[in-house]
Amino acid sequence: MSFSGFSIRGAFTLLDLNGIHTVNVLFCDCEKALPTFIQLLRFGWFPATVGFPRTAVTFRLLRFFQLLSFESKSTVFEFHKTLSRLTDNTGTKRPKNRYATLLRVVREYGHMSMLKRGGRGHDRTGAAGTRHGELALLCPACPQVGINLPDGWENTPKSKQFLYGLFIGLDANFRLKRKIVSSHLADPGLSQGWAYFVEEDGFKSYLQTFGTLILQEPSTCSNHNAVNKERAMEGYAASGAGTCDCTRHDMKRPNGVGDLQKGERLKLRPNVPFITVSYDIACQWSIHLWDRMKIYPTSLQFDPETMPVFRFLIPKFHLRAHIMACQTIYSLNYNKGCARTDGEGVERGWDHINPVATSTREMGPGNRRDTVDGHFGDFNWRKTSSMGTFLLCQIKEAVLELAEKSRLHVEFSHGLPEEDVAEWTAQLDAWEDDHSKPNPFEASLKGLSQQAVRRQLADEETKSLKDGTGFNMHEDVSASQLVTVGLELENQQHRLKVDQELLGIHATDDQKANLHLLRSRAVDAKEPQEPSPSDIPLFLPSSIPSQTPCDVRLKHIEWRLRYAQCGDALDDLRDALCMRSFVLIDKKDFSGGSGGIHVKKYRTARTALSELAPVIQQVGWDISLPVLNDVDVRPLTPEETKQGKGKKNAKGGEVDFNEDERLTKALGLSGAKAYKSTEWEERASRGGEPWGLPGVLWDDASVEGRVAYAREQSAQFLAMKNHCLEVWKNVEEYVRRSGQTVELAMKALEADEDEDNDVEN
Repeated sequence: MSFSGFSIRGAFTLLDLNGIHTVNVLFCDCEKALPTFIQLLRFGWFPATVGFPRTAVTFRLLRFFQLLSFESKSTVFEFHKTLSRLTDNTGTKRPKNRYATLLRVVREYGHMSMLKRGGRGHDRTGAAGTRHGELALLCPACPQVGINLPDGWENTPKSKQFLYGLFIGLDANFRLKRKIVSSHLADPGLSQGWAYFVEEDGFKSYLQTFGTLILQEPSTCSNHNAVNKERAMEGYAASGAGTCDCTRHDMKRPNGVGDLQKGERLKLRPNVPFITVSYDIACQWSIHLWDRMKIYPTSLQFDPETMPVFRFLIPKFHLRAHIMACQTIYSLNYNKGCARTDGEGVERGWDHINPVATSTREMGPGNRRDTVDGHFGDFNWRKTSSMGTFLLCQIKEAVLELAEKSRLHVEFSHGLPEEDVAEWTAQLDAWEDDHSKPNPFEASLKGLSQQAVRRQLADEETKSLKDGTGFNMHEDVSASQLVTVGLELENQQHRLKVDQELLGIHATDDQKANLHLLRSRAVDAKEPQEPSPSDIPLFLPSSIPSQTPCDVRLKHIEWRLRYAQCGDALDDLRDALCMRSFVLIDKKDFSGGSGGIHVKKYRTARTALSELAPVIQQVGWDISLPVLNDVDVRPLTPEETKQGKGKKNAKGGEVDFNEDERLTKALGLSGAKAYKSTEWEERASRGGEPWGLPGVLWDDASVEGRVAYAREQSAQFLAMKNHCLEVWKNVEEYVRRSGQTVELAMKALEADEDEDNDVEN
C-alpha cells in the first residue's frame, strides 16, 4: 500500500504540555487530501496559520491553559515562559520564541470554543449569523420567557409575582481600565458584541450622539460619589467597565458590559415583565429616568402598554452610606418581594475579574474585550453548574430562618394590643403598595437631630464664605467640621469604654479583635506607657480651661451640636427602654448604670453644655435637659402604669400601652421590622423556583463531529438535570414539614395565651 504525501522535516514547531518541540510532519497529498490546516485540526493540533502552517499548538495544551487562566488568572506570557523552561531550563538550548503565535492561537481557540458552545456550528449561517449577546450563557434561574416560565405565569396573583421577576444590579469597576494602546481599527476584536461586551461601534456611536444630551446633576445623597466624581482619564482609553448582572444568582447578563468613558453612566434595557434594579446610587439615578429615556431612540424605549413594573433599590452594603430617608425607601430589607436579596451580586463578581485587570489594561481594545468575555463566560458556567446545590443551600437557610423568625414575630405580636397590631400591619401594607404613604420604618417623635444641625452649620458656613464674612480655621477643614470630628471621636471613646466593661475575663478572640479594631478607629496606636485611647483628652471648646484663649464662635458651634446630641441620646435611650419594657435586647445600648452608651453620651453632652452656658450666656436650657441619674434609667414596670386593661408581654409582665405614645411608636417601628420575617418566606418560595436550560440545538447534518458534539452536550445537561433532581428530591417534603412546625408553634402560643386569660378570669 502506497502513501502519497509530503513531509516537513525539522522545520515544524509544536507546542505541547511538556514543552516546545521541533518535529517532522508528513501531510497527506493524495487526490482527496484536505487542506493542511484541516489535517492538523483533525489530528488535534491547532495550526498557527491556514495557508501553509509551520507551527501548531495541541488542543490539550489549549484546554489546559484556558482552565488555568480562568482559575489562576495566568497570562500567555507567563505560560510561554513556563513552556520554554520545561523545554530547556539551563539556557543552553533555548527553543524558538513562539509567544506571539501562542498569544494569537489562544485567543482564536477561546473565540471558536465560544461559538461552538453557542451552537453556531449547527447553524447554516455559521459565525456570521451570530446575534448580539447570543453567545452569553443565560442565567438558568432567572425568568426567560418561552424557556423556563410555566404556562399561565402572567396570571399569577400579585403577591406571588416576585417569583417571576428579574433582579438585576448595576455597578462600575474602575479597575478594569484600558490604556491608550493600539486602536479599534488595528485590533477590532473577534466577537462583535456576541457575548457580554456590547458591540463597540454601535456603543461608541450611541455615546457620541446621546452622551452629552443629559447634564449630570450633583448627587445630594450618597457618599460614594459615583455621580459627582469624575475619574481620571489621562493616558486611558477607558476609565473602567460598567456591568448589568443578575443579583439573585450573581451571573453576567448578555451585552451587560460596556467601557466607561467618564464617571458612571449606565443604560438599562431588559425585556422582562417585573424588574427590581439595585444600584449604589439608585436614589439619584432613578430620578427623572423615564424623562431622560424620551430623548433616546424609540428602539430603546418601552411601550407604555407593555412596560414592565420597575422599582429601584440600593444594595444592602452600600445603603448605610446614604441619608436616613434613603435607608428605608430604597432598602431591600423593607420592600416586599425581595426574598432576602442583598443586591451585591455585582460586587462579588468583581472579586473574580479584578486579578485580570493588571494584564487587560495593557491590551488592545479587541483583545481586552475577548479576554474579559471569556472570563465572564467561565464565571457564568461555574454558577450554572453549581446552581442546583446553590439553590438548595438557599432554601435550607430560608426554611430554618422562616421558622425562627416566624416564632419571634408571633411571640412579639401576641403580647401587643390586637388593635395596634392591626393598625401597624395596615400601615405597612399601604406603604409597601405606595411609598408616598406614611413610612412605618421611619422613627417619629424626634427632635432636631445632630445631623440636621450639621447641615444647618454647613449651609451657614457656605453662605458666610460667599459673603466674605466666613470663619475659616483651615483651608480644608471648617470650624463646624473640626468640632464634629471631635464629637465623633468622643462617641467612639464612649463605645470603647462600654465594650471594655462588657468584655469580661472569658472574652473570645473575636470580641478581643473587635475591641482592638475599635481602639484603632478611636485614635492611632499609642505606646504602652501612654494613656488608654478611651481616656485621651480631645480638648473640645467646652473642655478648654477658661484662662486659655478660645474663639467664642467655636463655643457657639459646639453648643448647638451638643444640644442636638442630648436630644439624640435621649431619643435613643427612651426607645431602647420602651423596647426593654417588652423584650430583651442588647444590654450595652441602654444599660441602666453608668455603662450605657446613650447614658454616657447624654451626660457628657450635658456636662459640656453646663461649661459653655455661662460663656455664651445661655439660660433655661437645664429645664428641658435635666440631670440624668441612674435611678431614672430603667424600663417601665406594671406598677408605674395607670389602672386599665393591659396586655401580657412575652415575659408575662403587664404594661399599659395606651398612656405612652412613644412606647406605641417604638413598638410599632419594631413590629414593622419584625413583620419582615416574610422575606424568609419569599426566599423559601423562590428557592423552589422552576429553572431550566435552553434546549440543545439538533440538525440533520451528516457531519460526524457535529452530531458527536451535540450528543456530548445533551449528555452533559442531562447529567446536570439528574443531579439536581437527586439533590432536590426531598425538598418539597422538607418545606411542607417546616410549615407544619411553624403552624404548631403558633397554635401553642395561642393556647398558652388562652390559658393565661382563663387563670386571670
